[in-house]
Amino acid sequence: MLMKKLVASLLVATACMSGALAQSMPQPDLSAKAWLLLDETSGQVIASHAATARIEPASLTKIMTAYVVFSAIHNKELSPDQKVTISTRAWKVPPGSSKMFLEPGSKVSV
Repeated sequence: MLMKKLVASLLVATACMSGALAQSMPQPDLSAKAWLLLDETSGQVIASHAATARIEPASLTKIMTAYVVFSAIHNKELSPDQKVTISTRAWKVPPGSSKMFLEPGSKVSV
């Protein structure tokens, strides 16, 4: 019985110490504008940098566009050889954004 209490106490102490060590570790040196590291089990923020900053999602936008297009093709709402017209609004994306360098009014296949 004493051995069980000792083992349980050691486990609790180890768990508490690992949390304290994780909190005292220096943040990683990343080139990202913003980042967030969470504990998957508890949802606790372990470390972060500019986690609430508004930033453009970049590649995530491209992935979502591909997902929406392929879903529409799968559901027969679009055809792979269907043409779409580049609008002036799409052409005027902010500087530094990804572009296809197409002129407004030009047509490209889905």
